[in-house]
Amino acid sequence: MSAPSTTSPKFAFPAWLNQAYLEDAIRNKYKDSSVKISKFEPSPATSVGDNYASVLFRIGIEFESDKCKQPQRTSFILKTSFQQLPNTEPIEALELYNIYQREIVLYDCIFPKFQNILKNIGCVEDLVPDTIKVDRHCDGLLFEDLKLRNYITLERRVGLDIEHTQLLLRKLAKFHAASIIFNEKERQSLEKFDYGIFNKHTRIYAPFFTSYLETCGETVSEWKGFEQLGEKLIKLKDKVMDYGEKVFEVNPNHLNVLAHGDLWKNNVMFQYDNSGKVKDVIILDFQFTCWASPAIDLHYLFRTSLIEDIQEEQLKDFVEQYHSSLSEILTALGYRGKLSTFPQFWIEFTKKSFYAVTSAFVVQPLQINEKPDEGNAFDLLGNDEQSKKFRRMIYSNPRVHRTLKKLLPIFDKQGLLD
Repeated sequence: MSAPSTTSPKFAFPAWLNQAYLEDAIRNKYKDSSVKISKFEPSPATSVGDNYASVLFRIGIEFESDKCKQPQRTSFILKTSFQQLPNTEPIEALELYNIYQREIVLYDCIFPKFQNILKNIGCVEDLVPDTIKVDRHCDGLLFEDLKLRNYITLERRVGLDIEHTQLLLRKLAKFHAASIIFNEKERQSLEKFDYGIFNKHTRIYAPFFTSYLETCGETVSEWKGFEQLGEKLIKLKDKVMDYGEKVFEVNPNHLNVLAHGDLWKNNVMFQYDNSGKVKDVIILDFQFTCWASPAIDLHYLFRTSLIEDIQEEQLKDFVEQYHSSLSEILTALGYRGKLSTFPQFWIEFTKKSFYAVTSAFVVQPLQINEKPDEGNAFDLLGNDEQSKKFRRMIYSNPRVHRTLKKLLPIFDKQGLLD
């Protein structure tokens, strides 16, 4: 067999990503000490603008094994932190939130138990990707490549339709239900995950929310008939952190779950049958997971990831479908707590509605950016001229203008801009 090789990439990847590392991972995962890699090729697994919190690589591998008559090919996904790359400084906000170790703990110790909880009621579908290796020392997670099972990520600037949204809500309800049962069995251990994007510990993201709201307000103020709403947005920047933290506060009298915290269409992958009908979805990227109201995930999903025509028209139906699925699964799992009725849950959902404002007016404009090459993770929190130019560009998007013009009067009527 020829000596192991890798194609020299035109991008940086971790120095520890080598033949021995990958062989060890595969041998341990599949209990096969005879695995020998002949070639591996890392390449970027995401496009510019798709991910601001971590780096992902797709690793093509050629290997031999005593269990296989012919050389085999496969691929995996490696997820790691920015500071694992050569000559890259850590990003303070991400370090403070401890997002890498948080996700590692979830995949290593908690998600397998979620799957076992659901298996007790005959639910054997995957919630999350299969994990090949968990590396706490290197902030590394090696996953199965879901593309090998024909899962795909949809184009981030195209919204989800009713069918895709309903499927995702059913999967989300299963994930949330499993978290409720797990927390009940494990002495409320999930409640330690209290670092949501808004939280009582730090306001390091305040420059992001305040500066983007300000730029949003300045943009809106230039539109005839929207001047007062633009002024409200500018003033809102001084209250956004207080209101956001209120949304993320845990109410012990309401149902709480392990919320994903960043549930938008880039953090899920869909699978289709031979006729092209969507049949399954797997959820990814749990770096901002927190113990909170399920309304957190619902508001964020609805305001970042749905096609424009169904955001308002289907909103209550979607919430009712989610509530129905969650109640059904919890009942099947023998949940001993009190289940809210849908009218009660709807009141809970509406009380968290401020999160719809930041999701629609701050987060989504960034996610649907038409010019991702013109910005990077450091432009999100900066206040230099480059960062200001980046924000102005974000709010020049015609789709963002349509969203603002449609939702601003609705949110204002609900008192969310005061």
